[in-house]
Amino acid sequence: MYSIDAPDYEGSLRIARCIYEELRTEHAWGRTFPVVLGADSLDRLARLKPREMRRVLLAAFGNAKLAGRDEIRPDDITEERTAKKTRIGF
Repeated sequence: MYSIDAPDYEGSLRIARCIYEELRTEHAWGRTFPVVLGADSLDRLARLKPREMRRVLLAAFGNAKLAGRDEIRPDDITEERTAKKTRIGF
């Protein structure tokens, strides 16, 4: 069993930048967004766990598009947690 520590703030920033760049370049609609995510948006995204970043960032792209923008703003990054599925234990 391996135990991996959570990234520090700088590490989270690097992860967030990479995910933003990956999503932006792998979709045609993403190419209309700036190459670099704004500092305030990046800061808000970096507060999330790496596993949540992709889902939240993809939603942020959608929020920006629905608002008629080609730029993600901090308020596009919603940190709402979806309800977890309850498991039936046998």
